[in-house]
Amino acid sequence: MKIKILLLAPYRGLKELALSLASEQTDLDITVKEGDLEEALAIYKHLENEKFDIIISRGGTANLLRDHVPQPVVEIPLSGFDLLRTLTLVKDYKGKLEMVAFPNICDDVIAVSHLMGIDIPYTVIHEELQVEGIIRQAKKKGVQVIVGDTVTIRLAKKHGLQGVLITSGRESVIEAFHHAKQVYQVLLQANKKYRAYEALLHELEEGIAMADEQGRISFSNPGFRRFMQLFGEPGETANPSLVELFPDWMSMVQTVNENKKAISYVNIGGRQLQWTLGIFEEDRHRRLYYVRIKSLRDAEDELEIKYAQPPVHSFTQILGSA
Repeated sequence: MKIKILLLAPYRGLKELALSLASEQTDLDITVKEGDLEEALAIYKHLENEKFDIIISRGGTANLLRDHVPQPVVEIPLSGFDLLRTLTLVKDYKGKLEMVAFPNICDDVIAVSHLMGIDIPYTVIHEELQVEGIIRQAKKKGVQVIVGDTVTIRLAKKHGLQGVLITSGRESVIEAFHHAKQVYQVLLQANKKYRAYEALLHELEEGIAMADEQGRISFSNPGFRRFMQLFGEPGETANPSLVELFPDWMSMVQTVNENKKAISYVNIGGRQLQWTLGIFEEDRHRRLYYVRIKSLRDAEDELEIKYAQPPVHSFTQILGSA
């Protein structure tokens, strides 16, 4: 089965190059569309039902997509040839120029320009809204040429300045295709492990779930959904908020944030439940919590294994009985 890839090219030349190279990739099913930043995100949303495995893009567009799409985003890199091509165009320019680009493009160009002894003033941008103000400031300083990626060049032309687009060549696009294949193989292995762990969790009588700080559930096993029925929720179809179902949720979250783990007890219909809450995953955007629910009655029903004391206590006893 072919790997389904959506390549979002920020400019026309990259789209045409990608289309010409896509036919050479016999193990990839590549859809190529042209769109920069928010435009590219809108295209992705329009094609979301196509169920792509990997997204490929470049520069600031790749960065934006990483924050908004669930699939891995592979970036078309800037090769040494790409950088030399751009720097060769501007190295003998006598007027004032400035590079305005996202960090992943800006850093590479500056590193190579220093090696070549070329001094290019530059401004790093982090979002599209910054670009127009920076272009206006550059124009006031007497800058005549702007070096950058698609959004920068488009706005430079709008304000009457010349633009030099930092382009990606054939070798960079092919490298992105190879990287996408490697990422997909890693995903396959991770998905196998995920399915195995999920199967194990589904066999547990204990209720297991994952939720964010607001109590929104992102995963729950059948055991958890059965416990939810005690709260009057139709277990298989509902996606309740734990804030609504469990009054102590926010105080438990606060305890977990301070102490890493919290345990509470709830009595529902004469049945005492133990809730355990802990931090499952944490990044700069949010925290995910794991929730475990078990009935204290369940512990009494568990099989208990006891080992009997063996009648022979030592090797010497065996010898003595001969």
